[in-house]
Amino acid sequence: MRSSASTNRVHRILGDFTHNARSALDHLADALVRANGGTPTTQTQFPICVSPFEWPGQVRRLKGASERHVSMIQAMQPYNRRDRYGWHTVWEAMGDPLAIVNRLSNVDKHRVLNATPAVVTGVTWDVKPVQDIGWVQKNMVEISDKSLEDGDVMLRFDVQASGPNPELYLERTDTVEIRIEHRVDLEGTRYAIVGGSLKDALKNIVGDLGNTFKIFVGEFR
Repeated sequence: MRSSASTNRVHRILGDFTHNARSALDHLADALVRANGGTPTTQTQFPICVSPFEWPGQVRRLKGASERHVSMIQAMQPYNRRDRYGWHTVWEAMGDPLAIVNRLSNVDKHRVLNATPAVVTGVTWDVKPVQDIGWVQKNMVEISDKSLEDGDVMLRFDVQASGPNPELYLERTDTVEIRIEHRVDLEGTRYAIVGGSLKDALKNIVGDLGNTFKIFVGEFR
């Protein structure tokens, strides 16, 4: 689908949201260092790791924080997530709300606006002959789970005219879902991952951040 003013507005709002969410976590890291009597630096940041091998390098961003707080943040890392079979996988880690907000924030700051593709999740229609129509055969085109592109066909009709001025009435309603598209690099290969709906993703991020701050709120009393 061609870019529009409303689509660009979604991109900007998403970028603003992810930047603020990521900044809130970094402010938390700053506060934890100060609470332990340390001095934050330009490297102080809330680490977010999708692999346990990243942690030794990223934990240095919490220099000055207490061991207790560092352990609490380590327990929150996306790489600790398990799938329904109990396995730790990189795909499960990348689906963690913290990993998503980190990835979206980095893309928005350093590369391009985050992609927010539209995906059709349902189509309802009705065709009524108005005049000079012999018959109408409705052929539903299978709706795929891919993003919409210019020229995509969702409905097709075969019509036989019975007169010189065929006319019919089409009533159609499309259900479109806005999603978040992630691009990740794994072992030298770039993957495009279309995640869940934008609404659900943001709801999960807000919920996860809320839980994170609830855990630490008592540490400053």
